[in-house]
Amino acid sequence: MSIWGSSDFNWAFQEIFGNQPPYENIETLWENSPLKHMGVANTPTLIIHSEQDFRCPLEQGQQAFVALKKLGVDTKFVIFPDESHGLSRGGRTGRRIVRLNEIAGWFDKYLK
Repeated sequence: MSIWGSSDFNWAFQEIFGNQPPYENIETLWENSPLKHMGVANTPTLIIHSEQDFRCPLEQGQQAFVALKKLGVDTKFVIFPDESHGLSRGGRTGRRIVRLNEIAGWFDKYLK
């Protein structure tokens, strides 16, 4: 719900949710919000986010992280300062390597 006014992609959300601004369609937005469904989450989760991501604001990752931690789900939140939504494709080389190592380490821990 909070992404509507803070994302550079908010125009698409109106099309997806019936060409209405979110304050006119709160029930539909809440029904489709990941936070509404967090209560059943139990899968270990790695959240990777860039501070300068204007497509998916940082607060979205923060909200998911806090909800999962409160549920007791093993969760890690990795934040990359001064990187954008395109970190995996166009971020600084060193940070792209760190990102891949975080993913590989998480998979190594949970997918063996």
